[in-house]
Amino acid sequence: MSKNKINYLAKRLFWRNKKNILRVFIGAVIIFITVMGANIYSTIENYVELNLEQSLDAKMLMVSSNDKNYTLEDVEKITADIKEIVDVFDYAEFDITSNLKAINGKIINKTIVLQQALNNYPLLSKGRDIKEDREIICGEGFIPIGDLEYSKVTKDDILSLKADDILTMSFNKYDGFSYLETINVDLKVVGFFKNNFYAYDNNVCFTSIATIEKIKELIDEEKSKEVVTLLIDKYENVDKVVDILDKRGIDGEKVFRLEEDLITTIKIISYLVLLGCLVASTMMLAFLRRKMQKERENNEILYNILGYKDEEIKQINYVIDKWFMFLVLSLAFVFCLLCYVIYKLIFIINPFIFYRFTLDFNIPLIILSILVLMLGYFGKYLKRNEK
Repeated sequence: MSKNKINYLAKRLFWRNKKNILRVFIGAVIIFITVMGANIYSTIENYVELNLEQSLDAKMLMVSSNDKNYTLEDVEKITADIKEIVDVFDYAEFDITSNLKAINGKIINKTIVLQQALNNYPLLSKGRDIKEDREIICGEGFIPIGDLEYSKVTKDDILSLKADDILTMSFNKYDGFSYLETINVDLKVVGFFKNNFYAYDNNVCFTSIATIEKIKELIDEEKSKEVVTLLIDKYENVDKVVDILDKRGIDGEKVFRLEEDLITTIKIISYLVLLGCLVASTMMLAFLRRKMQKERENNEILYNILGYKDEEIKQINYVIDKWFMFLVLSLAFVFCLLCYVIYKLIFIINPFIFYRFTLDFNIPLIILSILVLMLGYFGKYLKRNEK
């Protein structure tokens, strides 16, 4: 029997059984569950890495000593040979919060935080680095509001700044508790970073330490005691640097202490979610295959009476399996696409409904998960070919 005739006959037999329509739907739901399991796993992994392990605070160490008061210059000399340390700075001069009075002269009166730009932080996505005082780098999605207001964010609150935009910050100057005057400071935007609602708050812009110090001088803010702080290249090296400092008589105190057991538990849960989805999906697909196989076995006697050879029957069954899986994957793709479109529409309407927990569509992991299911489903044919 020709290949075309086998394909034609297999498709006719498939569609004649009305139960196959429901099976295709169930199979598509199974694939969809697997895809969502892969997405949840990838989302949790990225959340832990970007919000916890790779956040700036998690990679900072404050320096102290029981018998010496180390200055910034002292620590720079002592730690010059430690390659894991990427910057040494004064945490007391790290940031300053202000009212963002205007952008290019247009009054908006919002909240902005200026942080000191450190070595390789933030990573530029557009524009250039800071070269002069009163230059700043902001996020591509700049939202000048306070943390507590994020639940109320709308699309109109997200500002698309451009290079050379002028941001006017206003500071109130006091003499004790008596208000003296309001001082305005103009800052020029020269570069941008991808905040992605992860590592930095969305109302943060970065500038030079000199700019922060000059602003504090303008408003006569009392200079805080120097807090020498180290920035480590990655979280995994923080404990290593602590040990090195300890041998040199310096105490390195973590700015942000991660709950290691909690992070491990979260990661294990994400693994179990993915593994559970794969196991459950494989079992449900195998159940569907067995149900279909039983029906075929009942029909094979009829096929033999009609003159079909055993090899032709196997080919027909194989084509039916391929056709079934093609329809399942096609419908599952429609489900996934619909889910993605709905997610994007929600995100466009309100980007902060998933604040700091954006769904990550990990395409390689999704494809790998589906291939595992396919291998489980078509495994019997591979075994037969090996024989």
